[in-house]
Amino acid sequence: MTSEAATPRVRDAERTRAEIIEVATHEFADQGYAGARVDEIAAKTRTTKRMIYYYFGGKEGLYLTVLEGPTGTSARWSSNSTSTIWRRWTRCGSWPS
Repeated sequence: MTSEAATPRVRDAERTRAEIIEVATHEFADQGYAGARVDEIAAKTRTTKRMIYYYFGGKEGLYLTVLEGPTGTSARWSSNSTSTIWRRWTRCGSWPS
């Protein structure tokens, strides 16, 4: 009987952050600010809700990051999703609470 050594999980903060932003961009575009849920974003990524709060401080911080657009070359962005978020936000006439 042989035992297989477990491969250690490699942590890549930039990849994790970019993945969260990508998923959040689609969630905010599809659900709007009020409908998007941080736990749903976490479930669609390889991370936890706690890590989203660590990186972005909460839902509002994540939303602001999505609205600011890409800050690094490693992030993959859908300009259509970002445009949808911006249109929805400007239609509501006030900052999400």
